[in-house]
Amino acid sequence: MIALRQRLLDYHVTLAQTTFYVQTLFNFSEIHRDGLDAGSAFAVYYKNKKVVDLWGGYTNTKTEQPWKETTISMSFSVTNVMVALCMAVAVDRGYADYNHPVAHYWPEFSQQGKGNITIKHVLNHVAGVPMTSERMTLAKATNQEILVNMLETTKPMWPAGESHGFHVLTMGWIIDQIIRRVDPLHRSLGQFFDDVIAKPFDIDFYIGLPGHLHQHVADLQSTNNVELFSLHPLLQSIWSRTWKSLRYEDMASQVFIKGGDIMWTIYKMNGEEYRSTEIPGFNGIGSARSIAKLLNILVNGGKFEGKTLVSPRVLLNLTTCGEEAFDEILLDKAKWCTGMMSHPVLQEIPMNRVIGHSGFGGQEAYFDLDNDLSFAYTTTTLSPSDFGKDKRYVSLLRATYNSIGRTPAL
Repeated sequence: MIALRQRLLDYHVTLAQTTFYVQTLFNFSEIHRDGLDAGSAFAVYYKNKKVVDLWGGYTNTKTEQPWKETTISMSFSVTNVMVALCMAVAVDRGYADYNHPVAHYWPEFSQQGKGNITIKHVLNHVAGVPMTSERMTLAKATNQEILVNMLETTKPMWPAGESHGFHVLTMGWIIDQIIRRVDPLHRSLGQFFDDVIAKPFDIDFYIGLPGHLHQHVADLQSTNNVELFSLHPLLQSIWSRTWKSLRYEDMASQVFIKGGDIMWTIYKMNGEEYRSTEIPGFNGIGSARSIAKLLNILVNGGKFEGKTLVSPRVLLNLTTCGEEAFDEILLDKAKWCTGMMSHPVLQEIPMNRVIGHSGFGGQEAYFDLDNDLSFAYTTTTLSPSDFGKDKRYVSLLRATYNSIGRTPAL
């Protein structure tokens, strides 16, 4: 039996909090009872108040170590929220300009015809470099000299701005290199995030996990490489395609194959070396409540308790999305918003200005500008669902939106 652990937010719980709490707790409990989650967490902010904070299951199914309030887990591409925010802060402080070429700050990046690729091209996944030309490995990713050379010598797959393709790993790495060059202290993106966002706003999230926190990380619930490789619809499609695609002549296949052990080797993902390595945009680790809290700051115009995370002028870039277009890597339509994405369409839940990011295996984090709402779901039981459509998450999302309208003003 999976033990559920949840905390009422205040000793005296308001009616509004009770409405959210009861509905989401019922669905959260059902998800665990039905064995759909080995360990997960879900948090919601509404009108600047935390109204849901749930966690349950195990951090390790073999040892049955319970998921605790202090447990954190890998969020995969939800980390792009943090990448986008780091770049937004850099722009806000005058360190960089979204419309300037990457090569303006990093001249060597212009090799192989990449001189006209702007920062905004990279953040909106239209830069044409969704992968490195050379196959990536964790060992290469941990060596700055090798990694930088791979990015500099990579040849674009299409002219900047002419097509869309999710830059799964490369977006984070390119933005990281820009931050290192424009930041007066030359910090890495992970260090920059920790210093200017995480610590000032009390956000329990890390890009490059400190050693003393490994004991708090929940393990991903698989050690079978083939099982993980078969999880994602994109990866499933590789198996069903022709031998031609497996010979690296299909774009979506290339991205995942060339990602190497960074993208589909769970036993490494559960290791300390992997967790400690900064892989911006893919291996951020944190709690659902902190992710929801960070997004709540964006709902509130970029301000929190008298402090400014990002100005309304720059925040507008993150909340103004481009036209929906077919994404050559996700093999689905997507709408990008300067590093974030518009929530995929759900027939069950009408949503308008809902922005954030989804992550591999069912990780989700979004904020709703029209309803003063932010929410995050993290899980270690990876699912094959498309972005934004994991049935566990949708169940929790439905309960959350059902609470709106029946909830008195806080």
